[in-house]
Amino acid sequence: LPGRIHAMSANPTGIRVISLGGATEAAIWSNMFEVRKGWNPSDHGWSCIPYGRPLRNQTMYILNDETMEHCEPWVTGVIYIGGAGVALGYFNDTQRTEKQFVIHPRTGEYLFRTGDLGRLRPEGELEILGREDSQVKVNGYRIELGELEKVAMEHEFVSNCCALVTATQASPQLVVFIACVTDDREGLLEVLGSSFREALPAYMVPRAIVFVDAIPLTSNGKVDRGKLSAQALPTEALLVPFDDGDGEGNEVVSEEEKVLQAIWADILNIPDEVIHGGSNFFHLGGDSMS
Repeated sequence: LPGRIHAMSANPTGIRVISLGGATEAAIWSNMFEVRKGWNPSDHGWSCIPYGRPLRNQTMYILNDETMEHCEPWVTGVIYIGGAGVALGYFNDTQRTEKQFVIHPRTGEYLFRTGDLGRLRPEGELEILGREDSQVKVNGYRIELGELEKVAMEHEFVSNCCALVTATQASPQLVVFIACVTDDREGLLEVLGSSFREALPAYMVPRAIVFVDAIPLTSNGKVDRGKLSAQALPTEALLVPFDDGDGEGNEVVSEEEKVLQAIWADILNIPDEVIHGGSNFFHLGGDSMS
């Protein structure tokens, strides 16, 4: 969008594009980032436009929720807003006010706890990583769903996405819903699978990708996770498991293999044909509790 604005403007040398962010509870806008002409996120190591820096008379901190200490660069924490814009609280809601509006135990500063996760880049720019309620626990690991979405959104053919934990099997599994602008979904699936494996630890690699026409949004334009998780999952043919290799030359032949294939398919709730002699039970979505 900033590039299109610069390209279409009748005043290309004088127009300025400013990205603003913040919370309604802190005068709506608390930070900014100027998107200069020709600036491309990928050229600077970003997957999107940075959240930016605080506006004058406002502060934005990345704090460790337990210690209330400032997080070091690259360390994920909770975004807190301070300064002149912070509201007095929620009208007639003392309990919620006490939870969201806090006084820093050492500085005495009055802060609003946004519930957004973020981190500070070494150059001083803030990066927003999504809501803290997008943090899930799968097989004992704490996972930020925003990290999966960030990898997916780095691909030009992905227009929007949403990572969820779905109980399609005996244990919870990571699934990424993808809205794309290409008809070659098989090719995109292969590329995304490789990207997930390269960028994320094994326990964060999603079990499947589900292609959808569009990601549902709330009235204010944010991803409606609740609506996605509430809808019925697509058929097994559309829920494509991530396998760990080529099945050629590893066909299931013996009766013992066929029995195991049927057992795996039943436990993992996936089609028999995606399981071959070289399949990895854990890569197909299994775990020690299955």
